[in-house]
Amino acid sequence: VGALLVMQDERLIGMISERDYTRKVMLRGKRSRETQVREIMSSDLTLTHPREPVENCLRLMTENRIRHLPVMEGETVRGVVSIGDLVKWVIATQSAIGVRGRCDISAIASKDFLQTRRRCSIKQHLERIA
Repeated sequence: VGALLVMQDERLIGMISERDYTRKVMLRGKRSRETQVREIMSSDLTLTHPREPVENCLRLMTENRIRHLPVMEGETVRGVVSIGDLVKWVIATQSAIGVRGRCDISAIASKDFLQTRRRCSIKQHLERIA
């Protein structure tokens, strides 16, 4: 597990990742037992919803330099997707539509591939990995 959601009652208030722990505890010479989660968690979260296309989520994660994306439906947490989950989905999709063998960026960027590629929402992705 690379990240944990921080909940207060039923409300998402933050997320703590291995990176948060390393940067804010270990590298600063703090002690784990003396550090409260709220001191090191990320609270300004980038969120998505179950119907968000995978491509948009990958873009959000890249632009915000994050590895985990909470999936919210209204105020309810539906799950968390990692960049690894989404990359695996892209690879599986490429295989399913016939992008086989050695695949370089020109194959992915080709007009035929982009027109053939099936758009998948995060909800469909969560159902596939469940």
